[in-house]
Amino acid sequence: MNTKSQYSPPLNWGKDPVSQFIDTSEKNAHASFVKMPREFKRIVFFDELFRLGIDCSSHSKLWFQNFFFLKSHSAYLGAARLSSSAETSELPMVLRGALEWSLYGHFFQYHQDLAETWLNLGELHKKDPAVVYKFSRKRLLKCLQEKSPALGQKAEKLYSYLIESGAHPNELSLSSSISIDQTQSNVSIKNVYLSSNPKIIKMGLLTTAKVGYCCLKIWELLLKERFEIIGISVRLDNCEIK
Repeated sequence: MNTKSQYSPPLNWGKDPVSQFIDTSEKNAHASFVKMPREFKRIVFFDELFRLGIDCSSHSKLWFQNFFFLKSHSAYLGAARLSSSAETSELPMVLRGALEWSLYGHFFQYHQDLAETWLNLGELHKKDPAVVYKFSRKRLLKCLQEKSPALGQKAEKLYSYLIESGAHPNELSLSSSISIDQTQSNVSIKNVYLSSNPKIIKMGLLTTAKVGYCCLKIWELLLKERFEIIGISVRLDNCEIK
């Protein structure tokens, strides 16, 4: 006898705009899983490496940095959700978060004296607004570039791409999702909440994988020996995304 339960949506699910949007997003994710298996499996692959890396990092001395590793993975999963659901216009903001959490983790490995400052940034900023510049994107990337020029360059290029794509509100991210239909009597403004363009959806999945790869390479710098022992390094070396 088959005892596997079948999930059914709750009563009235999909009858309001919010649950209807979420339901459509869910169906889009199913479609991505079926129609774009290569791209989806790539995201699953990096998620597996994230989980292996987090597990081995819990036995390391990088206790403070481990918080950032977990947050980077959490943001990566959020991006996996958005990219597979075709919410491509909002995707860059979450991917930027995944990359930044990794950059912060790397930064604090070499600037442990600033950890307490960062933890109290909210209060310190009230007294000295300039304190935030201690943790600027430029400083984070520079720290990475000093330890690994090639990876630092890759991370900077990827970060810039995310910014241009909408990780910060800008003209390009606006114009790429907004359409204006104008007649003599009416102006209609529409925004693409869920993309229907397979090329754009594939690009979102690919970009998610690229960010996952870059984040893991950053963590590899801090956990090189452990990554090598459990086989993460060799798997990363064999899967670089161009």
